[in-house]
Amino acid sequence: MYLYSEITLSIKQENNMSKLKGKARANARKKAIKQKEQKAMQNHLRSRKVTGFNFSTLVTKTDKVMFCSMMNAFRDEYFNGASPFTITLKHLELDDKVIRNMFYWDNELIAITEVGIGHAKENNQLTAGCATIYIKPSWRNKNISASIYNWIETDIVAEIPNCFFHLQIEKRNLKSNVDKFKKLGFTHALLIPNDLQYDEPTYAVMKSSNQISQSILLEEVA
Repeated sequence: MYLYSEITLSIKQENNMSKLKGKARANARKKAIKQKEQKAMQNHLRSRKVTGFNFSTLVTKTDKVMFCSMMNAFRDEYFNGASPFTITLKHLELDDKVIRNMFYWDNELIAITEVGIGHAKENNQLTAGCATIYIKPSWRNKNISASIYNWIETDIVAEIPNCFFHLQIEKRNLKSNVDKFKKLGFTHALLIPNDLQYDEPTYAVMKSSNQISQSILLEEVA
């Protein structure tokens, strides 16, 4: 009976040691992964020495907090101070098909964008639609939007094979700013089906009718 107890105790000790070693290995792996993530983040941090117009992706928690703050400012303006909910860090994790960027002048955050990747229903062609652009009021009417749209088209969309770029604009904003969009090179529009439950009629605004045959000229939007 005594011998059996010794053997049982020995087995338990070996099992405990094995568990401890397993935990140690798991912790070591987690630490190594964390170090790699931190190194990658450091490599992609926006340089604070950059001057002029420059951009950043959302890398750090600070980036995400600042992005949420700008999104909530955009929503307060869009909903006239009656936004149905507040954007939090959790909202940024809900849709992995959205490309989010922050735009700076020197070290001042002046604008943000959200670009959604999807497919056109007519021909299933890959699309990149700028669904959100928010520019700080003090930086408006300075041609910032043109620089941002150009950057999205050349630095994001151009890197995606067989993808075309468009803006997602509410009907009221499109009709009141037709000339501005034409100056930016946009010529055609297509009413987006309300599958996405927009609050008002929304158009995909593009630079030609080649991508979508059913599109109409901007001035024809009734």
